[in-house]
Amino acid sequence: MSWRLMSEEPVTFDGRVFDDFLIGDELIKIEHSFNGETFPGTGYAIISNVYANDEQDFFRRSYPKKNSSRIYEVKVPPQLVAASYLLHQLTVQRSLYARVDADANWRVSAYIWVPET
Repeated sequence: MSWRLMSEEPVTFDGRVFDDFLIGDELIKIEHSFNGETFPGTGYAIISNVYANDEQDFFRRSYPKKNSSRIYEVKVPPQLVAASYLLHQLTVQRSLYARVDADANWRVSAYIWVPET
């Protein structure tokens, strides 16, 4: 049992989609990285799901803190499961209220839980 890196993306106002696809309910871990020991600004990132029809859900605030990770259980709503929308991707976007130094190099890494088979 271990965590597998999905991808690492910069936190932007436009938003970024992580590379890997998730299937159904998954357990994910989010880690932040940035220049300096303390976060050079204020605000948070928004983590969400995006489905094939461009609909989104699972909006979670993720506050940047170095050497710390947060674990989330991503659940697909039963209505979308019934409509066969099991495949989804994670997105990360900077909150409109976030103010960060230009050279902060703020990035988010997403990991997926991989149980032993």
